[in-house]
Amino acid sequence: MQVDAEQFDSAIELFQKVIEADSTSPKGYFFIAAAYSNLVSDYRNFGYKSVFYEHVDKAIEIGELREKSGNATVEDLFYYGGAVGYRGIFRSFDGDWWGAFTDGLKGRGLLAKAYKADSSYMDVYLGLGTYDYWRSAKTKVLWWLPFFSDKRDQGIEEIKKAMGNGKFSTHEGKYALMRIYFDYDKYEEAIRQWEEVEKLNPEDPFSHYWLGRSYIMTEQYENALLSFETILAVYLRSPYYDPGGEMECRYFMGLCQSKLGNLPGALEQLRLAATMAEQLSGRKDLEEILEKIEPLLENVEDEIK
Repeated sequence: MQVDAEQFDSAIELFQKVIEADSTSPKGYFFIAAAYSNLVSDYRNFGYKSVFYEHVDKAIEIGELREKSGNATVEDLFYYGGAVGYRGIFRSFDGDWWGAFTDGLKGRGLLAKAYKADSSYMDVYLGLGTYDYWRSAKTKVLWWLPFFSDKRDQGIEEIKKAMGNGKFSTHEGKYALMRIYFDYDKYEEAIRQWEEVEKLNPEDPFSHYWLGRSYIMTEQYENALLSFETILAVYLRSPYYDPGGEMECRYFMGLCQSKLGNLPGALEQLRLAATMAEQLSGRKDLEEILEKIEPLLENVEDEIK
């Protein structure tokens, strides 16, 4: 979800109080890690990576101690498993796929254990579904093996179960499905999902990103351009601005302009993106876009000649 500066600061202050109330629980550390994870995801700002790891590792450390003591509550297992899952997501950003896989598997096991202890704790299905979908999506070449079948639909249904029956998963599930539907090539579903997300935050950069890319895949370039213009406006006025996010927006805006026949507009955006790309070389989270800017720029320049 979009992280508003004032709301983010208030949320961190609240979660710090949770830690002060019980520093032996993983709960407060988990929530702070989740907040920073959302911030990084929304704004492509990896400057908050270290503070994320500081809190997620602390949540995992406490959760592990509680589990080993034999006194872990269902809530402890939930936040412990969720923290391990969040760490796995970050490891994937760094290209550490083995670390991401092992964290995901461990996190799922902890969430399943929490559900076994209390089947009314339906929020665990958000984590279970997220893991089941992405494990399948990232291991397509292994589906012929008995332990690597396609569980993407199962994962989606588990997320929906959490949204319908959990206490905390309704909103987060809606955001998660935006990303999943795009990955699953269900672009029209992603566009329809936006109708739900828009009610929560019409300027959410994370959702607009996947909405814009879904519009591109369905050749709705004018709508896509509006989404990336919205994201860029949010980025440029945000205290969480990162040039990586701006570069991506300008690339996609240039792509849309080129598809719409506005070559001068495309050239302007792509030249700005190319200049920024020189300073962002080596960013693993931006590899896909970094590789595409120069070829598209050269193509537009050739068309203008």
